[in-house]
Amino acid sequence: MGLLTVAVFFVMMFGLGALALAPVRKSSLSIALFVMSLGLGLCTFIIFALLFNALKIPIDWKFFFGFSLIGILYFIYCYRSDFKVKLNKENLLFHVGALVITVFIFFVYHQGAFSYPHLEDDDSWGHATSIKYIQDKKTLLEPDNTYSTFSEVGIFQYIDPYPPSYDALMAVLVQIEGRINWTLKFFNSLLISLSYIFFYFFASHFFGDNKKAFLSTIILAALPAYFSHFIWAISLSLPLYFVAFFGLEKMRKNHSWFIPSAISVAAATIISPTHSFYFGIFLAIYLIGRLISDKSIHLKIWMACLVGGIIPIILLWVPMLIRYKSFSNLLSGIGFASLSGTGDRSYSISDFLLTRSQNMINSPIGLGIAAICLAVLGLILVLSYGKRIFSEEQAWALITIGWLVLTIYAVNSANLPLRLSSFRTWVLLAIPVALLAGYGWDWIMKIKGNVFWIFLVCSFTLLVGYNQIALSTNNNTVSRILPSINPVISIIAIPLLFGIGYIGSLLFKGIGLDIKRVQIIVFSIIIFLLFLTSFSAKYDLNTTPWWYVGSFFYGGQFNQKSYEGYMSLSSLPPGSKIFTLTYRHAPNIIGMDHFTCNYCDEDIKMRSQISNVTNEQLYSWLKNRYDYVTLDADYGFVYGVEKAQSRANEMIASGKFQIVKNNENFILFKVL
Repeated sequence: MGLLTVAVFFVMMFGLGALALAPVRKSSLSIALFVMSLGLGLCTFIIFALLFNALKIPIDWKFFFGFSLIGILYFIYCYRSDFKVKLNKENLLFHVGALVITVFIFFVYHQGAFSYPHLEDDDSWGHATSIKYIQDKKTLLEPDNTYSTFSEVGIFQYIDPYPPSYDALMAVLVQIEGRINWTLKFFNSLLISLSYIFFYFFASHFFGDNKKAFLSTIILAALPAYFSHFIWAISLSLPLYFVAFFGLEKMRKNHSWFIPSAISVAAATIISPTHSFYFGIFLAIYLIGRLISDKSIHLKIWMACLVGGIIPIILLWVPMLIRYKSFSNLLSGIGFASLSGTGDRSYSISDFLLTRSQNMINSPIGLGIAAICLAVLGLILVLSYGKRIFSEEQAWALITIGWLVLTIYAVNSANLPLRLSSFRTWVLLAIPVALLAGYGWDWIMKIKGNVFWIFLVCSFTLLVGYNQIALSTNNNTVSRILPSINPVISIIAIPLLFGIGYIGSLLFKGIGLDIKRVQIIVFSIIIFLLFLTSFSAKYDLNTTPWWYVGSFFYGGQFNQKSYEGYMSLSSLPPGSKIFTLTYRHAPNIIGMDHFTCNYCDEDIKMRSQISNVTNEQLYSWLKNRYDYVTLDADYGFVYGVEKAQSRANEMIASGKFQIVKNNENFILFKVL
């Protein structure tokens, strides 16, 4: 299952990317061009989806696939006589390394996402309902009978006026084989994983150095703060940051990248309201940083960004403003009344230094001591440049510092006058931290004389890492298995650490290892420290089955039996028509690959008056509409336990409904 969808995805995205690259002056083929064509394909898909919707063209996978084939044919035509990929052995090593990271992290996310049957939290079930609607109706506009109704009944939270990019992509993929649950889990994990390879190729152009980009990618992959496999639109938003900045970096030397750059900037601004807003700030810092460093305005780059900003206004925001009649209604429909978030809180130093396997599933926190030490080293090195930081060669450093200042403020803004949804910005903080840490790591590996600092940093990191493990172990057991280090002992240990650094450097010099072996040893040690202090927690979080939260909570209590009942629907044939007597669990039916109409007028009317409908009337209405009907805990929660029991007894006694599955809080009836 899914092989056809995966094949179509890669062909379609590469083809659409090739179509976006059609105006670009022909250059030699490279691995970067092939990989980033996928990213440009995602951007082009988003723009096409909005354009199709505006022109009333169905949102159907066959239309997108047809355009992608045109792009592939044009690509083949352009390189028909010179189809040779330019390779460099050293660069190839880093390219392959980045690809291995991407594949490995995909399997980590994939393992966790498929370790349980449900979709996590209400966000993913909400996306499932919108995806099912787009899959069936092939439009991004909510039905006229529900779009202006600001209540849960019939409302699609993640389309109209919410930017529909993520759900449009998933819906088109679902159309191919029809499995929402699998498609959401698989492709959400894939999109997040692709962000690592996109980051690598962006960083290689940003630094002008593949080695620094590769080291930064390793660090990004290790940071718990950079993505879990949680299903939401941000999974598509962040990968396109790197595609957009890659395009702008290419445009500095080749202005024929204007159209791909404009398309990627436009796409990055219409995915998630919060992170599209953050992208705008990231972009502003980038442009200002380039202006200061280059001492001139690259007018075409600024124009590409301007065009990229105008495209979403024309294709999405003007039509939505006309539809919703006022900015207040528009913002309310998006759910963007403020930049505060439900998980906002103040953070301590330990939240940054120490990583935990028990974390927020949607936006994990924590960076890890090794990564922070490397980032601080990179920052010190950059600041030591003095005025040279304003030179064209060091533009990356100036821009990265700007991003770092922004994200540190955003993460800590919960109690500040201007709040920037602090818990959602940890993933953004990981970007400048990874860039600076990669730069610091590269510096350490270059010079044999850095051995003292290597031993000092490694010893300090091991000390903190051990203490982290000790505290975690002791918290999970009754007795203190491992002795932890208190602050007083830590202060006393500082001179000891310097001594270890000094003795270690003498030993290394005495052994007389050549510089290449030193680099391999240093690389291995840092990898181990990153694993110990960062990645182990990230791996645990993303491979451990996540406990379900959301609609199965009644009055603050989780209803296990109701949950088990709805999860058992996976044994029914996909696409079974199942009616719920109340709306609450309609998204759960859809997310388990079945059908219920949460926007049809007659369904909304039936649910609203269900307590006054007799079983005879219910049967007559269900016949020829639905195959099954559920009676669950929510019916009892809304109308009372006695009425729920009475309804169940009457349905059984009528002989017109047959019990298929049941427990004390859930019954699935087949409509006979």
